[in-house]
Amino acid sequence: MQNQLAVKKNWNPGTAKLAVVLTALLWSTGGLAIKATNCSGTALTAIRCLICLILFLWIYRGKKVLTYSKLQWAGAWSYFLMAYTFTIGTKLTTAANAVLLHYTAPIFVALLSGWMLKEKVTKADWVTVIVVTGGIAIFFMEQTSSGQLFGDIIALASGLFYALFVIYTRKQKDTSPIGSIILGNAIGLVFGLPALIETHYSLNVIIGGLYFGLIYGGLAFILYAKAITSVSALTAILITTIEPIFNPVWVFLALGERPSLHALIGGSIVIGSLLLRNYYRQRRKSF
Repeated sequence: MQNQLAVKKNWNPGTAKLAVVLTALLWSTGGLAIKATNCSGTALTAIRCLICLILFLWIYRGKKVLTYSKLQWAGAWSYFLMAYTFTIGTKLTTAANAVLLHYTAPIFVALLSGWMLKEKVTKADWVTVIVVTGGIAIFFMEQTSSGQLFGDIIALASGLFYALFVIYTRKQKDTSPIGSIILGNAIGLVFGLPALIETHYSLNVIIGGLYFGLIYGGLAFILYAKAITSVSALTAILITTIEPIFNPVWVFLALGERPSLHALIGGSIVIGSLLLRNYYRQRRKSF
């Protein structure tokens, strides 16, 4: 039956982790894409939501990915609020503050996983969360500043909504998390419709919008929706912390902006701690 609930065989954990890594690398291109596209962030987000909706509805046509359950709507609103609060927070505080506070999400996931997902968080997991958070703080040490308290609070809220998005999509591991992402894009499109209508569509905006919709918001979230069914919420969100680390790499390759020493040290701490956690977990499984 073509109208069956879209549940497919899950990937093995190794493949799923690689998919999350690729997802994070695709998300990390967002900063460069935003800089290169000549329209407002609200308009670009609305264009992305429109293209994602068309793409997802075409790919998942004939499959019952939309159940409109409370859980699916919870994931959808978390998706929308994550993006919205991050955008607003970035406008009201520094970009570095916004990214740093957004990536407090692993702390929220670690705190909520046991209660909401019944997924055990070990001492080694907590050590990794703390080290990763510290690494990101070092990464942005030279760029962070004080004095934008309201923006910082909004950016911190984006970290909470990011954590809730990961948790709610993980809770749908036996069905199809893509439904929440589709509904989240629909919500974002409704809220961004005025900006979508008012935007001047130059070739630059069209190319940027297509990239944002097809690659950044499309392919990346398709990979994520499939991978989250096979890895824990904490594992998924810890892996995606490489996103801000690789963001300046693309800027360096494209524009020649060299990362600072703090960025190199912080990035090494984040990636190193993630590799050590994976090695430790594999060692434990082998005994």
